Formats: sequence, structure tokens, C-alpha cells
Amino acid sequence: MKNSLLKKIIVGTAQLGCNYGIANKNINIDFNNRIEVLNFIYKNNLQYFDTAFAYSNSHKIIIEWIKQFSTKPKITSKIPNLKNNPKFNIKLNIENFLSQIDNQKIENLLLHNPIDWENSNVKKFIYKILQSNTISKFGFSLYSEKEIPKDSTVSIIQVPGNIFNQSIILSDELNNFIASGGDIQIRSIFIQGLLLMEPDMIPARLNDLKEALMSYNNIAKELNVKKSNLAIQCIHQLIPNAKIVIGFDNISQVKEILEIDKNIISKSDINEVLKLDKNNFNELWDPRNWK
Repeated sequence: MKNSLLKKIIVGTAQLGCNYGIANKNINIDFNNRIEVLNFIYKNNLQYFDTAFAYSNSHKIIIEWIKQFSTKPKITSKIPNLKNNPKFNIKLNIENFLSQIDNQKIENLLLHNPIDWENSNVKKFIYKILQSNTISKFGFSLYSEKEIPKDSTVSIIQVPGNIFNQSIILSDELNNFIASGGDIQIRSIFIQGLLLMEPDMIPARLNDLKEALMSYNNIAKELNVKKSNLAIQCIHQLIPNAKIVIGFDNISQVKEILEIDKNIISKSDINEVLKLDKNNFNELWDPRNWK
């Protein structure tokens, strides 16, 4: 299990409390169902969870899950953009969260907005909780390689990356951060589920991406692998030491990922898939540009 891809997975929780993702068709958020999914994930040795204070319902579900089943997940959480949330009290919210999860440690605490690191009060508080071992690592959740800091306090960053958006992953800035000992988490590898959709189900507003997605779909069929598996292995080949954040809507999706180590794809085949990025540039690969 030393080189297990499964060991690289962090469970994303954005959709725990909302219908996150373009492919998510669940209208009702059933609390008991979410708890069942969390228990199944945890019992199958996926113990790293990514959440955020902005995912308010997700935080509540995680808190209740920990209370009911005495679980000890390793949590990455994120502070919301303080410019847009001026009333958010970092100290109070973190202390409340820790007390509600029985004072378990937060493994990683990230800022959603790197500019908030310029706030002297934020810095003082982060230094304090790092020294008290309340959190293991502090860092940023970013969208651009230009935001990657050169600051020894920032020891972990989370960035988007996928087959059709490799720019940050391949950037000199990210490589330098890794070389300096920084940890990396990659999110949005499925592009909010778009990469896993059947081409004929793609919304009309994203028609410009359809041909590229059909190519990806066909390659997965030719290789006889799940599209999710192919996406994960491509990112792993690009950046082997990174952890990968993946969200789940149901137990069936979890089971699919649990099989990932049983079908390893050759490096040469993955290299062919990765070439799709060069020929299919489009700003729509960034969900922030969807309208």
C-alpha cells in the first residue's frame, strides 16, 4: 500500500450540505443519508476531510457525525474571505468549532482569500494557534500561481487542477513551493463533476467544451477505466506528492474510488491524455466563468 493512490485522497465536503457541482441532481439533502456516507467513507480508511466555514451546513453535519460516532477525522478547514464577511470572527469561530468536535485538532487551516494574510490581527492569531499546536499547518486556498506566497508560515496550499487546466500544477511557482517543503492539495480535478458527465448531458452554455470532453470520454472507454480513475491518475502523474480533494454524493461513488489501486494506467497512456490540455484551451474550464 506504500504507493497507494487511495492514500492521496482527501474527502471534499462541499456537497454534504448543499447541491454542489454541475452533475449533482440531489434536490433534497437528507441528513441520515449524509451520515451514512460519512461512516462508509471513514470505515474504509479515508480519514482526511476538507471543509470550510463557508460550507455552514457541511460543518454542522460533520460536527454532529463526530459527536454521534466519536470519529476522529483529520480536518482541513478554510476561513472565508474576510473582505466579504467582515463580521466573521476567526478566533470565536475556530474556538467554537474545536469545542463542538471535542477539541480535536484541526490539521490544516487555510485562508480562502490570501490578501487576508496582510491583516496584522489575522497573523497574530495564526501564529498563536500554530504555537499552541491547535493546528498543524497553515496556508492558503488559491486560484492562481501568482498568489503562491514566499512565506515560511505558509506551509500548505490548495489549488485547482485537472486534465484541462494544468497551468498551476506545472508552474515554476508551485514547483518552488514544493521544493521549499510545502504541501499541496489539488481540488476540482473533476471540474465540479463536468469531467464525469456523459457528453450529451452537458449544458448548452458549455457546448464549447463538448468535443474535448467527448475525446476524454472515448479515451477512458478505450483504456477500459472509469473516468474518475483516469482523472486521478493523470493528476497523480503530474504532481505525485500532492493530496487530491474529491467530493462524494453517495456510497456508489465512494466504492468506485476505493477500486482505484486495482487498475493502474501506464505512464505512456496518461501522457497521451494529458496532451488534451494543449489543444483545448478555454476559459470555461474554470467554473468561475460559468454563467
